[in-house]
Amino acid sequence: MIAALKVTTVSDFLLKTKAIIKGNSLLLLLVTLTIMLWLLSFSSGLQSAASVWWGSEIFHHCAFVVPISIWLIYDKRNQLLTSKAKPNYLAL
Repeated sequence: MIAALKVTTVSDFLLKTKAIIKGNSLLLLLVTLTIMLWLLSFSSGLQSAASVWWGSEIFHHCAFVVPISIWLIYDKRNQLLTSKAKPNYLAL
């Protein structure tokens, strides 16, 4: 299990992140490949969504969804790193 990141400085964050990556290089590779495959598979849909977001005044606020989601994940990173993943069969 990965310990929670208690970060006080940027250099501390980089050192701890580097240690986590070094210990989980296969996991990092699989996650990176999965994200790249997902982006490639849905590139036309993502492009059309982005064109609607930037082309229509009604949907301009949608451009904030991704950055805010990234910030929320970053903000809860300690909680996410220490939580144990459990399947939820209600999704099936």
